[in-house]
Amino acid sequence: PSLTSLVDVMPELTEVAWERLDEFAPQELANICWGLAECDWEDEFFFGLLADTINKKAQRWGKRQVDLDLPQVACSFAKLGIVNKPLMRTVADRSMGMMRQINDWGLCALTWVFTEALP
Repeated sequence: PSLTSLVDVMPELTEVAWERLDEFAPQELANICWGLAECDWEDEFFFGLLADTINKKAQRWGKRQVDLDLPQVACSFAKLGIVNKPLMRTVADRSMGMMRQINDWGLCALTWVFTEALP
């Protein structure tokens, strides 16, 4: 069968991803968030599952994941206008401890998320 639109494939994609969320590495979680945001796929239920998974895992993430993956996750949620306060608290808490070490893109992304997208 051929795909006529994203609407045809996204439900199955998110269902398969849901089954595997616990297996996703930090970059994979950030990438799926960003990919869905780029497609304007506003599935608040699925993003809630993503947020829960990221909240559980982010406490063990190292510098690279806090530096790159958490800002990308935060931007993805913000781009879609999905506010998940526990996730944003996790992003803020994990980032604050490493603020002086976060790369320029990460700083800009977090500034945008916390000042413009999620005031």
